[in-house]
Amino acid sequence: LEDSAVDAFPLMLDYMYSLIDNVEGGMTGNSAVQATALRHLSRYFCIPRLYEQVTSFIQKDLRPETAMTYFVEADTHVDEEIGMAACAMCAQNMEIIDSTLLTELSPR
Repeated sequence: LEDSAVDAFPLMLDYMYSLIDNVEGGMTGNSAVQATALRHLSRYFCIPRLYEQVTSFIQKDLRPETAMTYFVEADTHVDEEIGMAACAMCAQNMEIIDSTLLTELSPR
């Protein structure tokens, strides 16, 4: 697992064991990183309800300020759907995205 998925693992467990009802309330720090990692974990461990909640959160949270982080994290977790949405958001807002994050993309 990638580092961000390892970091999000306790949040996934809290969700699974009902210590939190809504995953959004349990996120701290960079929510774009955590959300993308949780979406990856929810697919990996087949947790459809978590997948739906995280996807809904990402749809609301994806904006020009977060798009580059989502793009990089989608690349990390090989999430084409989020990557394409984030890429489109970046392309529409080139003047305000944080292009320094491009160095974090994998060279594949």
